Amino acid sequence: MSEYYSRHFNLEKVSEGIYAAIAKDGGGSFGNAGFIDLGDKTIIFDTFNTQQAAEDLRNIAENITNKPVSWVINSHFHSDLEVTNYSKIVK
Repeated sequence: MSEYYSRHFNLEKVSEGIYAAIAKDGGGSFGNAGFIDLGDKTIIFDTFNTQQAAEDLRNIAENITNKPVSWVINSHFHSDLEVTNYSKIVK
């Protein structure tokens, strides 16, 4: 999805309302993340390991869904997610 750019990840549309953010080498993300548009809510799963990558993900998700992020879900417990969960992902 070339109209949405982050130096940290490439965005791929998996299915209607489901997007994968695939980490780029050398960017501020060492794992993958994504978001889901549920119609009335937007959910981000995983938040990368830097505030910059997490903010890019939030901004792109909100731009595509036209609504703020409602929830953040972690697929696992690591300090990288803990740090970026608190970087104003959910306003």
